[in-house]
Amino acid sequence: TLLATKSQSKTAHLLRISFDQVHRVMHRAVEIGMSRRSPEQRYYFLSIDEKAIHKGHDYVSILSEEGTGIVIDVIEGRALHCHDPFHCVGYLNKAVDKCRKREVKQNEALRKSKWLFLKDKASLTDEQYFRFEAINNSNYEVSKAWRVKENFRDILRRTSPMEALSLFYIWKRDAKHAQIKEINEVVDMFERHKIGIINAMKTGANNARAERLNGAIQELKTIGRGYRNTANFRTAILFFNGDLMLFPHNSQ
Repeated sequence: TLLATKSQSKTAHLLRISFDQVHRVMHRAVEIGMSRRSPEQRYYFLSIDEKAIHKGHDYVSILSEEGTGIVIDVIEGRALHCHDPFHCVGYLNKAVDKCRKREVKQNEALRKSKWLFLKDKASLTDEQYFRFEAINNSNYEVSKAWRVKENFRDILRRTSPMEALSLFYIWKRDAKHAQIKEINEVVDMFERHKIGIINAMKTGANNARAERLNGAIQELKTIGRGYRNTANFRTAILFFNGDLMLFPHNSQ
């Protein structure tokens, strides 16, 4: 019943038992399930994501296997930065917008142009497209920053990981050559974390499944109307997403 409803309160109501009884069963089931995991189990591609217990603070870090989406464990505190290349695009998007905000102070033409640089060109209206092209063909740094970002996105569309890796080094050189401080900061960050980025490009691994898992965990928070502490949140995540053997062994 609990696996179907994902709600401790609803399960307690349906089974006519107390919320605390359901809560204790969940905790005990997770303890047993975790103890049954084989120490010889091997995980090859790991993803680390983070989720807030309460809005804006109190985070947990969630370690999962990228191939299956199975949660391996949940610990208190925030995760390390993820080096998924698609998250790297997010950093570049922020750099483009920071550049735009700096330039807009001296260039009225850039006012209210934020979404022109953040939306996909295919999603722009005709009016937005013509305005974007007018700005992009001018000598603004934000236009150059946008092109640096788009060149990085092009690398991710390559079907060959090794081709993407080769182009990544060329991209870094050209990005630095643009001499845009907001872009330089991101390139320097990529350099510090290049091993993680390069490994992701070599393997083709990304955090797509972790993002789907993040949505499933958000659903748990919504159904449960939040969690009071890390222990309860950890139990719920592992109970529903840990692929644990939760049920007692059949007696012989």
